[in-house]
Amino acid sequence: MTSSLGYAFVTDPQEVDFERKFNWFKSIAPSFEKCCQRQMEKELGKF
Repeated sequence: MTSSLGYAFVTDPQEVDFERKFNWFKSIAPSFEKCCQRQMEKELGKF
């Protein structure tokens, strides 16, 4: 029972799409964070 549910869960297109988006976001998150930090430092440097 569990295995068939798990299989359906994995093959659900929406689920796969979400997984792909999530992994993509995780991969860009560090550089995005650095970018934000640099921007903040620039903003703080104005004061």
